[in-house]
Amino acid sequence: IANLTFFPIKKDNKCLNIVGLIVDVTFVKKLEKELREKQRTLKSFLDASPAAIFVIDKDHKVIYWNKACEELTGIKAEEVIGTDKHWKAFYLYKRPCVADIIVDGRKEDMSKFYHTWSVSRLIPDGLHGEDWFPNIGGKRRYCAFDAGPIYDEEGNIV
Repeated sequence: IANLTFFPIKKDNKCLNIVGLIVDVTFVKKLEKELREKQRTLKSFLDASPAAIFVIDKDHKVIYWNKACEELTGIKAEEVIGTDKHWKAFYLYKRPCVADIIVDGRKEDMSKFYHTWSVSRLIPDGLHGEDWFPNIGGKRRYCAFDAGPIYDEEGNIV
């Protein structure tokens, strides 16, 4: 697979020559295909998980909301992806979820919002919480949950 680009050589607004550049992009295209396949596989695993999973970015916008999260909360992914409205699935008023506390680096806020919490035993740098929720998917439920950061190569939360 090649990428072909032409550059005109002009003088006095007249085309004198054309230079062509051919770059073999076979390896890059192969890597892009492998990355798409890995992303598709990961999405399939997350969608098939019986655990409710959602992901927010560093701006608290939802970037992923799996099918189990839809079933638990009654809120479809398309209703929350791209928004900061994930709290509506769990609370009656706007307040931080554990994921928000992690993104903000404010572990000390856990005791303000959760009666039972600890450092996660499952997720590095994560937090564990448990509590009664008055209306998740139309029912009063007791939920236990873990949340943790996702880092980029430089160690920044993404």
